[in-house]
Amino acid sequence: MEIKSARNDQTFYGIQALRAIAASMVVLVHCVYLWHTRILHQPDPSYWMSGAAGVDVFFVISGFVMTISLPAISQYENRARVFLMRRITRIVPLYWLAITLKVVLILLVPSVVLHPGLRWTHIVGSYLFLPARNSEGLIAPVIVQGWTLNYEMFFYVLFAFSLLFRFSSLRLVIGALSFLGALGFFHPLGSPLILVLISPLLFEFLYGVLIAQALTRKRMPGTRSSALLAIAGWVAILSLFPHLLQQSGDIQKWRFVLWGFPAASIVLGTVGLEPILAIKLPKWTFAAGNASYAVYLAQTFVLPVVGIVVSRMPVSRLTALALILLLGMSLSLLAGDLIHRWIELPILKWLKRVTVPGVSTLPGVGVGR
Repeated sequence: MEIKSARNDQTFYGIQALRAIAASMVVLVHCVYLWHTRILHQPDPSYWMSGAAGVDVFFVISGFVMTISLPAISQYENRARVFLMRRITRIVPLYWLAITLKVVLILLVPSVVLHPGLRWTHIVGSYLFLPARNSEGLIAPVIVQGWTLNYEMFFYVLFAFSLLFRFSSLRLVIGALSFLGALGFFHPLGSPLILVLISPLLFEFLYGVLIAQALTRKRMPGTRSSALLAIAGWVAILSLFPHLLQQSGDIQKWRFVLWGFPAASIVLGTVGLEPILAIKLPKWTFAAGNASYAVYLAQTFVLPVVGIVVSRMPVSRLTALALILLLGMSLSLLAGDLIHRWIELPILKWLKRVTVPGVSTLPGVGVGR
């Protein structure tokens, strides 16, 4: 999505680049997981997890972008409907296509996927962005990384509801995210199913909302402080905090602190560095950010094939890891770019003509994705 501030019509190139990095991080961690499952045959490995924090970065970005775009939405009389329809048109079509293709592949070629079982409640829940148990009893959609989109859609619904109250929408968003996040923190997660969405992870959207407010009120840190914040966030995610997260005993419960705080620090620092990044960043980073949602979904179909091919090669374990990383990353990025250009953009352009006013032809932010 081309992100523009309401005050100066500025594109946030740093956020665009950050989206591309976050999507690549998720693909990278799935490549490592693929190596453990297909090559090392470890069904539940303790593997390198830092790449999964790309999701947390996406959540913070989503809160930031939805809030910074609020003035533009406010011009519409039925702004709640316009907002929600914009989000649906950007997120749903490509995701539903991916779910449908995955279901067809499971039915026709079950050996390609790691989790081949299907239940009709699981399929319906996946289409409706609702938590549902798969054939193995796990709460995960057909497109496994789609669990993040369940949170995204839940956040969009909360945001749309707040837009019904013209003079206090942000207060309602902040209050709802704070309450539901705290409720998820103190309530045993996972029972009942709907409480999977009432989670401390909602605090990460709140971080993005607060960063957008700081920008609007011109209370952002200076250039040097922004750089330090971004560096500190990356160091925390890539080094110390993954170990603390694994030792915490409840990853989802403490994730909003151990990965959420660093993700917020990275986004805050990136937004603060925007005057520099807008000049220094190459144009291809902007295009990579636009394709990040397609990359996030494309890996579902690329990585299993890469895993099967590499597992049949007479190579060492370390060579297999290198091949999976090289092929998995490059082919996922390439497939995502092609899907964005040939499928996603045509769909969005068509929807722009027939549905909601002002629908962008660029995909939404924060979908990890």
